[in-house]
Amino acid sequence: MRVLLTGSTGLLGRSISRVLAQRGHEVIPFTDRLEEPEFKNHYTGPYDWVVHTAALTDTKACERERERCWQVNALGTQRLRDIAKAAGARFLYISTASVFSGIEGNDKEYDIPYPQNFYNLSKFAGEIFAGEYDKTTIVRTNVIGLHKAGSHGKNFIDWLIESFTSNSDIRLFTDIIINPLSPTTIAEQLETILTEQEHKPILHLTSSDRISKAAIGKIVLKRFPTYRGTITEATSTSSGAVPTPKEMWLNSDQTAQWFVINRPSVEEEIEKIFTEHSHV
Repeated sequence: MRVLLTGSTGLLGRSISRVLAQRGHEVIPFTDRLEEPEFKNHYTGPYDWVVHTAALTDTKACERERERCWQVNALGTQRLRDIAKAAGARFLYISTASVFSGIEGNDKEYDIPYPQNFYNLSKFAGEIFAGEYDKTTIVRTNVIGLHKAGSHGKNFIDWLIESFTSNSDIRLFTDIIINPLSPTTIAEQLETILTEQEHKPILHLTSSDRISKAAIGKIVLKRFPTYRGTITEATSTSSGAVPTPKEMWLNSDQTAQWFVINRPSVEEEIEKIFTEHSHV
């Protein structure tokens, strides 16, 4: 299988590239900037899949730089869809659980999204553009993990480790609920999806349980017994931050049934993240 992959050096893309290569697939990194109206390179294939993981994910930056956010997350997806279509390849677009309202959670694959901030809106627009091609699969998920040393990215787990190591005082939200997966687990499940012949337009990949970000913080804290900072639990409405969906946990029953996918617990995924990172 030959795959054109965006975001191959990012948190998720790096794991996808590694897992696909380990399983005998050829991965071609997409190297242009997504906000460019015309890509400099010619990605004519042949490809079996174009897998699109890259995005501008900083919600505050997306509010400040709406034009750039739209160019990257919405129009960049549209242009990549066109590359897949021109090559006759299937297109896989990584979206996010936060395209939904976050009022109740438990959102199913074909429930109607209701974005709450500009980042969410741009990702939902990407879904719409991607879905205009009949060979598209949209995958919604929440990813938690650790960036490679020296990279510019910072995930929730990266921030926790940095805070606990420096004994910084932190505030953890009790009302933001997710059912996330590690990058490696998502990559492994995506490889299963990519090699299946049956086409499914929308899929949800999740852990088996849902958990607050505050609870994730406490699980990670167990690894830092010398931490001397102060942890304050708070609700996200008191933070003054960009509006964020709270119940960001997805229902993945249908996807798990379609692809016989195992759903590990969040604690198992955190253990996996730290075990893998210790070997890097």
